[in-house]
Amino acid sequence: MSPKFLLITAFSVMGIILISGCINEEKTKEERGLTIIEKVELSVDEKAKLSSLIENIPEEVKQEFNIKYRAWKETWVDPNLIIHSNPRMFTQSRQYEEFLSYCKEQDKAIWPLLFQKYEQGDELVKMTLIDLTYTEYGSFLDEIRQESARERYTVEGAYIAPSEKANMMKYIKKLLALL
Repeated sequence: MSPKFLLITAFSVMGIILISGCINEEKTKEERGLTIIEKVELSVDEKAKLSSLIENIPEEVKQEFNIKYRAWKETWVDPNLIIHSNPRMFTQSRQYEEFLSYCKEQDKAIWPLLFQKYEQGDELVKMTLIDLTYTEYGSFLDEIRQESARERYTVEGAYIAPSEKANMMKYIKKLLALL
């Protein structure tokens, strides 16, 4: 079978699943109730604070950060890393060690750049944040995870499902409050 045929078949199957999901949507809501994936974002004030902190970082620090970050990011396409399901494998490179070392040298002043990367959708940068902060502030993350594990519902009765991304954003919010 050609790759084109396999791709067309995959999209066809996805379309059928999507259509059947829409048809059964009301039934699913009634039978199982609505589940909402928790989403956490920075407030307007937190975004303003983050912007201000980033503006105050010297340009040469930002440039070096971006150089080291891009060098690490280029390793993400390494076939020897991609085959693993453990995202920690992406920290197993010289480039990551150099990036992490630079971030450690800059201490808390570099955190806003990491927060911004995560907020912009770079979920792998969470490992850098954890590597930098967990020893001193890991109790925050532990508390957040415990809180998220409790069953929570909206007033309409929808279950609020915890998410790793929401937990990380809560952690970032706590770390941002320290700056």
